[in-house]
Amino acid sequence: TPYAANAALLVAKAAADAGDLAKAQSQLGWVVANAADAELKLLARVRLARVQLAAGDHAAALATLDAVGAAGAFEGQAQEVRSPSAWPR
Repeated sequence: TPYAANAALLVAKAAADAGDLAKAQSQLGWVVANAADAELKLLARVRLARVQLAAGDHAAALATLDAVGAAGAFEGQAQEVRSPSAWPR
């Protein structure tokens, strides 16, 4: 249901804010795999890429962003995350 996907997005945000990047990745991965709404999946992919970058997994983040592609409203966000200036140093 859309409620489950939205709940997973909220849990992922709380986990990332608390520094539990593994839990955030798990929740976002669940949204990508299970959400019925294509827009929610794209949002989860962009957020997942941000978490992957924060965890230092640059290759996974780039692969996640490749799956976003030229997806309208999320293309700009994906390009922003792809930019090296967004990567942790």
